[in-house]
Amino acid sequence: MILLNKLFSAEKSAKGRVNYPLLLLGAVIYGVSVGLVLSPNEIAPGGASGLAVMLSRFLPLGVGSLTMAINLPLLAVSLYVFGWRFLLGTVVAIAVSGLTADMCTLFTPPTNDIFLSAIAGGILLGAGCGIVFRSGGTTGGTDIAAKLIKRKKPYMAAGQIFMLADGVICVLSGFVFGSIDNALYSFFTLWVFSKTLDMILYGGDRGKLALIISPAADKILHRLLNEGNLGCTVIKARTGYTGEDRDLILCAVRKRRITDVRRIAAETDEKAFVLVGDVSEIIGEGFRLSDEYF
Repeated sequence: MILLNKLFSAEKSAKGRVNYPLLLLGAVIYGVSVGLVLSPNEIAPGGASGLAVMLSRFLPLGVGSLTMAINLPLLAVSLYVFGWRFLLGTVVAIAVSGLTADMCTLFTPPTNDIFLSAIAGGILLGAGCGIVFRSGGTTGGTDIAAKLIKRKKPYMAAGQIFMLADGVICVLSGFVFGSIDNALYSFFTLWVFSKTLDMILYGGDRGKLALIISPAADKILHRLLNEGNLGCTVIKARTGYTGEDRDLILCAVRKRRITDVRRIAAETDEKAFVLVGDVSEIIGEGFRLSDEYF
């Protein structure tokens, strides 16, 4: 965990550049998911790797090698749209994840339970892909499509894009493997993948919004900033009944920190007027990443 935090910190300090240590870590995790967990259990959760899992049933090639072959034409698109820097990071990610997936055939899968494999595979796949995305690269396949769609529709979460783009491949897997169970488990894996991906990229940006009105607003603000280490914004307001000028404190926090806001406000002024509401999305420093990663 300490190593991962250091890598994320290094990635944030090098905007616009590919962080190769972070990219290699994500690519290996991605490859392990495909080669050791998903492919042995015939789960094809979309993307180039999903197509490779299906094709490996008919062709004498490893799923990693097939993934690399499928990605070749997509690399030409990435070169044209995103440039050489993006292409280099993508090539490295595709090669490392593909080789890792092929090497995993030398090992025995940790489980043959398709349900457990769907969960574990989805988590590893989302974590690997998310780390690669945060490094400034992609793992190819629908990753490139996701980047293109984000340019046109920046309000869409990455996980939602993957769910839409990969759904057809999940349906196709049911026909290839001759079982609707495989298609359903592929969809389930894709859902787990999308949730994990959004968590890695956005850090679970749902939170709470507190609005505090009090004559002791200055004292509450001081405690929130210094004692609670919470970011706040002060808005000039006027009460409707008396017409008095008041400071309104706006504080956006993660759910687990809202109790600190309530406590500080109550301890400072027991009559403070505090409004707390749910926030479905918070974009900014400390919360959801900006779209620079796409």
